[in-house]
Amino acid sequence: MNTKINYKASIPYFICITTYMFAAIVNIQVVEQVLVFKEIPAGLLDQVYHYDILGYLIGSLMLLFFSNYFHLQKIIIFNLLIYALSVYNVGFSTFSELFQKIYPMIYSLTNSVIITSLLYYIFSDKRITHKYSIAFFLFSIFIAYFLAQIVLYYIFLGTDSPDLVLIRILVIVNIIPITIFLCSFLLSSCFHQLKTKPVNSLIVLKNIDLELLASFSIFYITMTVFYGYETYKFTDNLLMISVSNIRYYIFAGILLLAVFLSKFIFNYNPHKINIACITALLLMFSSISFWSNDILLSSISWFLIAIFLYLYFCSNLLIIAAKFTDFYLQLAIILYTLAGAVGYFCSYIAAENADVNDDRYNFLIPICLILGTTLLYYLYRYQRNQLEKW
Repeated sequence: MNTKINYKASIPYFICITTYMFAAIVNIQVVEQVLVFKEIPAGLLDQVYHYDILGYLIGSLMLLFFSNYFHLQKIIIFNLLIYALSVYNVGFSTFSELFQKIYPMIYSLTNSVIITSLLYYIFSDKRITHKYSIAFFLFSIFIAYFLAQIVLYYIFLGTDSPDLVLIRILVIVNIIPITIFLCSFLLSSCFHQLKTKPVNSLIVLKNIDLELLASFSIFYITMTVFYGYETYKFTDNLLMISVSNIRYYIFAGILLLAVFLSKFIFNYNPHKINIACITALLLMFSSISFWSNDILLSSISWFLIAIFLYLYFCSNLLIIAAKFTDFYLQLAIILYTLAGAVGYFCSYIAAENADVNDDRYNFLIPICLILGTTLLYYLYRYQRNQLEKW
């Protein structure tokens, strides 16, 4: 296995990940501007968000099913065509109320399929070391994020309210990187795949139970933080951070740490890293009442939580990549993202059914329960399977 990044081999992945994530970020603005322009009522907005969350789960299930019969390349191309037609329909056609609701589902479904597939492609490439694949993937996403923010800044400069011209500009800006992605994807040999072959799903499931539990926990927590904070009203500082320039410093810090952590931290036993991250997350959320009301402490604490979630997520990807190859690796990564989609959806359902009059820290009960149970089960498996020798 290589001990450093093969930069030449990384170029097609960088182009595809950056262009697609750029389009995905811009598309968020397309959806928001269309909803404002069409003056969608509050009740319909809730349905739109419901379809958006549901799309990630449906996308993961569809990828799990169709990957047994079709190449990932064909699945990606089909999803991109549906996505491009939908985006075009938003800006240049008159669409029904039903399409207004299901369009976010198409968008999130495509995200689930393509991001999962790109993860498999980059981890299956033996020219790139696994620990560098993680940093490289995240680096590409952050480049896409900052480029999208710059472009959107100039598009919205001097704009008071959305109109049809603005929406069509966003649609064009969305379709251009999708076209670049598609061309690079079709022309690069690293995305060509051998014929699909059946794999024993039970073997994969029996060997990734800890990883599936980790993915569920990570995305349950992520959804609770980014959607539930308004429902549970546990802090206003997170909202202040998300709309201020502080978020750029946090993203930049995560980006720099991600590169260095990939080089040093991931040389150690990933199971020890997982146990340390679970313990740290449990301590951070248990002490949220002490730091959530101070903007400085909140910024530092949410930054640390993001780092621990990143380490936990990536460490489990490294474990999966070390356990499996070829189509077994493909199935394992699909199941890993499916578990995350299930956790994401479960957290959304919990927030939707939460009583707004409950204590504002009640959201901590399921998070701490999940983390505590995961920690105990992990320690049990760590001793039984002698994971310290990994």
